[in-house]
Amino acid sequence: MEEIINRIINIDKETVKIKEKTEEIIGDKEKQLKEVLQSLEKEYLEKGRLEGEERYKEIVEEGKKEIERLQGEEEKTIKNMDNLYKENRDNIIEELFHSLFKDKE
Repeated sequence: MEEIINRIINIDKETVKIKEKTEEIIGDKEKQLKEVLQSLEKEYLEKGRLEGEERYKEIVEEGKKEIERLQGEEEKTIKNMDNLYKENRDNIIEELFHSLFKDKE
């Protein structure tokens, strides 16, 4: 009978040791998992930041190109208007002159 009690006590002690070891393993795994998650979070945040910076640069470059394109179009329009004025300046002045004096008559 005493032998059975000793075996039960030994089994109980082994169970406690296994439980403690299991809890230790779980704690270690949780710590490892937390470290991996923190590392992944840091990695993805950095990757996102770099991608954001790259996209920002692309947008700025596209904006600069659009500004240059619009400035070129504006210069062409101004040149066209200037040429039209130069070509028709005498007619414009004459028409203004006549319209000013016709209104007074």
